[in-house]
Amino acid sequence: MKKLYSKLLTLVTIGFYSLSVWAQDAPVIQNYSDYTGDSFVANWDKVSGADKYFLNVYTNGTNVQNVNETFGNINHSNGKIDLQSPNYPNGWEINVSENGSTDMVVYEGVNKIILDATDDYISTEQIIGTGVEKYIVNANLINAENITQENSSLFKIEIFDKAGILLSTGTIETLLFAQITEFNIFDGFGYTQANIGRIKISIEKGDGKIGDLMINSISYSCTEPSYILKDQETAENSYPVTNLDPEKEYYYYVAASVEGKTTNASNIIRVNEFLTPKALDATGTSENSFTANWERLPKAKGYIVQAYQYHTATQDSEKKILDDSFEKSTEGTMDDPISVTDPDLYTAVPGWSGKNILAANGILGADNGRFPVSLSYLWTPTMNLSSNNGKYKIHIKARGTAGDYLSIYRIGYMIDSNGDGEPDALNIHKVTAFDENGYTEETWEMEDGAENMQLSIEENKLKRFFIDEITIIQESKAGEVTRIPLVPVTISDGSQTSYTFTDLEMNGNYGYEVTGMRYNDYEEEEYSETSNLITVQLIHSGIESSTTQNVKVIASENSINIVLSERALIQIFTANGQLVKTINGTSGENIVSIPAANIYIVKVGSKIFKVIAR
Repeated sequence: MKKLYSKLLTLVTIGFYSLSVWAQDAPVIQNYSDYTGDSFVANWDKVSGADKYFLNVYTNGTNVQNVNETFGNINHSNGKIDLQSPNYPNGWEINVSENGSTDMVVYEGVNKIILDATDDYISTEQIIGTGVEKYIVNANLINAENITQENSSLFKIEIFDKAGILLSTGTIETLLFAQITEFNIFDGFGYTQANIGRIKISIEKGDGKIGDLMINSISYSCTEPSYILKDQETAENSYPVTNLDPEKEYYYYVAASVEGKTTNASNIIRVNEFLTPKALDATGTSENSFTANWERLPKAKGYIVQAYQYHTATQDSEKKILDDSFEKSTEGTMDDPISVTDPDLYTAVPGWSGKNILAANGILGADNGRFPVSLSYLWTPTMNLSSNNGKYKIHIKARGTAGDYLSIYRIGYMIDSNGDGEPDALNIHKVTAFDENGYTEETWEMEDGAENMQLSIEENKLKRFFIDEITIIQESKAGEVTRIPLVPVTISDGSQTSYTFTDLEMNGNYGYEVTGMRYNDYEEEEYSETSNLITVQLIHSGIESSTTQNVKVIASENSINIVLSERALIQIFTANGQLVKTINGTSGENIVSIPAANIYIVKVGSKIFKVIAR
């Protein structure tokens, strides 16, 4: 049966296509506001002459609702529907009378709707329930003598979400119904749509196309709604909805009362917002480890925990931000490389990614690609190259096709190439072309460095290439603080709310932030906004009083006395690494008041002390 559906069009996404014809006198629904997880404000436009509104709010229920519409009560005679009193199924939209010759027939004593002209269509009522699992059209092909796949008319499907936005559309030859009578449209799309509000079927007949459809019935199943508010009256065009479960999604719609009559219901708004995680203070801080903490994020299926190290340059120097010669790659040759799915197994620095990645002994690269369907590239790990006003040096040795070259650029960064003030082009560096033996080596400077950036490495003709080594160096000025991202940690358990970082640099300065992950309607990963940043000062082993060159730290009840030989910045942290106070220390005694019975970390310039205030 799969072959029958092979010509059904794939997903087409159309933005904000409103089917206002389905609710001509209904209120215009608006998106919600002020979502907090346990509450939101439902909104809609005012209706002229309305004295009150009826708000309905629901979530997913547990019972399954089965709908089977046979159109048995529609009034018709002599093949035409009585448009003055059609008695259509409640809420359904049926348009088969404007074109074609026949609206309905009676076959074996049962009403049948005929689709025999372009734009003849049937649409379901607004589907209140959720999780539509099947939508079966029972139909027969008629008026189809000598029909073939080439001259067949088309059966068209349109799927709208609950707000009236077109989600997907597809067509298939009506010839299908010569082989089957029951067609589940989700078999044609290959997946089940989520958040479905309406489904519309129609027929398209161009010049020379033949084949009409006799619709026997349309059936579908969905989960019945569980109402939180049912016809809640309000005189305003907004309403606060409270006491909700942050883990659940909700829906709302509204009708208006005008001169004692209730309008049709509006379209439906889905409330399924993904909140921002809240990072909590670190715990378990030691000389080389700490535990990152955060609150459970409703609806999350996992998290990305991004930690940073803060490096303070003690003098003007050069720092290697990336240095990799791929010595971990020991299998394969250039002529017979291995396909790579996890680059971390072959790199000294984790975090490399790309498409069509290949590896051989001591080299990493990408295979032949084809624009635009199969691109090939390598992406570096995420780096912080914001120091030195964004200037940095790249050295690369690579192999490829003689005469071709590598293009290297910062991902997502655009420059103004024509002087009109608008960024319009990638800032690409073209590496010296591969020589006649297929080798190239070059060192150059870039000036587009930033935090959390990656470089893309691509062959200009999408041919196979390999990198022997790559080094990225950046100058740092004395006292300059650089935030260096560590390898992100992926957590696949939405209930996990902590992660311990170990084997860190002794007594270092760190930070972390958290991003939530869930799956959207198409089982794709969806990410939340990133949390607040938590800073952590690792503990330096010490005692109640400590002395080092030019600095003396003495803790007493309710205060810490820091004796300096020269001015210096003083920072005081809790044992968990949270900053308590910052002062500009002067030569001599500097007394800082703090609560007693606590352990504190005192940082004076680049020196760190652990003291106990008794």
